[in-house]
Amino acid sequence: SSSKGFQIDYLAKVPEVKDTVHKHSLLYHLTFWVLESLPTASDLYSEIGAITRASRTDFEEVSTTLARMQEECKNSWDYLRIIAKYDTDPVESESCMKNKTSEFLTDAAERIIIMEKIYKRIMKRFYNFLQWLGIPKHLTGDYKVHQVCKIISEFSLEFRTTRERVQQTIDKKRGSQGKKLVKG
Repeated sequence: SSSKGFQIDYLAKVPEVKDTVHKHSLLYHLTFWVLESLPTASDLYSEIGAITRASRTDFEEVSTTLARMQEECKNSWDYLRIIAKYDTDPVESESCMKNKTSEFLTDAAERIIIMEKIYKRIMKRFYNFLQWLGIPKHLTGDYKVHQVCKIISEFSLEFRTTRERVQQTIDKKRGSQGKKLVKG
């Protein structure tokens, strides 16, 4: 099949690859081309704040924490059932406490379920994003959210820095061309 894509790790290497004449990075040349083609192009980094925040989140830890919370909630329900089973003399205040505990556990269970749904949706979007990048479906499990977001965030920061440098170069060229036109 002829699918187009690349390895996300290549983004981290783009600033390191330099030309042999001027020693500018490949990112510099790409940025120069982008700014010549699309002068109103954004700095990219300001556009992807959510990805930068996601790069600081350990999604494996989130998954582990959700599983642990679900297990602890189930155990708490079991403990409450055991208490109710062996409680032969329900006093009014104890009954009220059991109701409050039951309400609390119901609320906690609902929140855990909602968080798990959100987590699954985020992971589905992430895998769809990987497929959009051209990564085959059978390889998406090899990519961690944290790593991919970090690479993209660092690349966009490099792009922003390089964009500023390229913009200065373009402005200098325009200024020198303007002076030549006035003199000529």
